[in-house]
Amino acid sequence: MASEGVPSRSKAGVAQMSVVRASSGKSDQDVDASVKQPMKPPQQQSIDFDARVREIERAHAEETARLRESLREAERRAKTSAESVIELQERVRALKDENVSEARVLSRMEAHLRRREHEFEVQRELLASQLEAAIYSANERDNEALSRDQEAREEIHAAKMAASEYELNDAQRREFSLKAGWCARYLHRSLDLKMIKSSVHVEEQARFWTEAFGVDVTDEDTHASIARKIDDAIIADAKKPRLSFAVDTSLSGLQNAPGEEDFVDDPEATKITTPTTTSLPPSRNPSWPKNFRDALRVEIAMRHIIADRTEERIIISLADIRRTRAMTALSPTLENPSATAMSAEEIHEFHFRRAWLRFMWARAREANIDVGVSDTREEHWIEVMSVLTDADPTDQSYYKRDAVAVDKALKELRTLSIETRLWLS
Repeated sequence: MASEGVPSRSKAGVAQMSVVRASSGKSDQDVDASVKQPMKPPQQQSIDFDARVREIERAHAEETARLRESLREAERRAKTSAESVIELQERVRALKDENVSEARVLSRMEAHLRRREHEFEVQRELLASQLEAAIYSANERDNEALSRDQEAREEIHAAKMAASEYELNDAQRREFSLKAGWCARYLHRSLDLKMIKSSVHVEEQARFWTEAFGVDVTDEDTHASIARKIDDAIIADAKKPRLSFAVDTSLSGLQNAPGEEDFVDDPEATKITTPTTTSLPPSRNPSWPKNFRDALRVEIAMRHIIADRTEERIIISLADIRRTRAMTALSPTLENPSATAMSAEEIHEFHFRRAWLRFMWARAREANIDVGVSDTREEHWIEVMSVLTDADPTDQSYYKRDAVAVDKALKELRTLSIETRLWLS
């Protein structure tokens, strides 16, 4: 019992010594030195036991520290692994979302492609049917055009054969004289602006229509001066009031062949009172036109010039000349000409077109074609001629505004087929 109590007392002593050491701040060696002083043998055993206990405690402390360090390292690794797992989960989630988005985009693209394929197929079938219909319609039109062309050739041939037997009345002579001047004027303008290549045939045509109109030409005259003479003559007559010219029937005898007497198809026609005045100027060439052969010739020439779009090409050429002059102005000190202001040639071109509109509507009125419209149009262009031909050329507001009105009026004249209906009247 006494031996069993010794360890307990030793443990208590060790504990007390540890407390004493801790409170006194002495090291183990100091304590051991104090213990090594002369002591009894049981105490030596207690000291050895305390040393072993301290060694065990130290080993336990080191083991504990090492385990705690291992635990902290394991915790750090676990934390790093958890972060890696979270990052991998985020990447997997992002890849999954990206794959879902790409799948949706691909699905939409596939649906769009299927829809476009269906639309293309429908469009292809529609275009195929339209092409077949267009080919069939074109064939039909070609056949109709060939038949009409054949009929027209036959009619022209018959008309040419019979044209020389028909007489022209005074109004028709005045109309076709104006048309001869129109043809001569546009041929000379085209040659002057080099819109058409000069050749013997073209020069002969221009000279023929100039002589048919009856304007005086000298050897010094150029194409521009001849066209200007024709313009001045027609514009001067167009500025005159309505019914300013007397009807002349003195040329009717020229239409008969030698020894042929005048023939009246309807005796009642002699009882109809014919007008004594007209708005159309007389022919300046008393010997032209002679008959319907001349009328047919000038009509064909006029329609050929219209088909070549000579009127539009002249306006474009004059505008190009104006812009070129404005761009190549040499003196920077002087006021350069504006590229938008109409030139004198363009203004004069529209003067001639206004005069032509005035005469065509006057002829339509006298031929009882669209009486109300033709009467109003003639009065309008007479008024415009009197205003614009005397206006200040530097004031562009009149001419720019009226140029558009002239183009619309010419389109209206062609749309209503006034010139064609005059031919058939």
